[in-house]
Amino acid sequence: MTKIVVATTAIYGHVAPMLTITQDLLARGHEVVFLTGSAFAARVAAKHCELALRWSSSTSSAS
Repeated sequence: MTKIVVATTAIYGHVAPMLTITQDLLARGHEVVFLTGSAFAARVAAKHCELALRWSSSTSSAS
């Protein structure tokens, strides 16, 4: 079994296709860690994979 990290920006159009790929990887027996924004935590949990890091979409990186 391979451990795979899937990372995507917290935008539905980016997350949704990666969750489909994640589901296939899990079905093949791989362990998947999904990295995205906290707004998608429930969707990631529903796929039964680990959510590695969550950040708030309201957090700004601008100084």
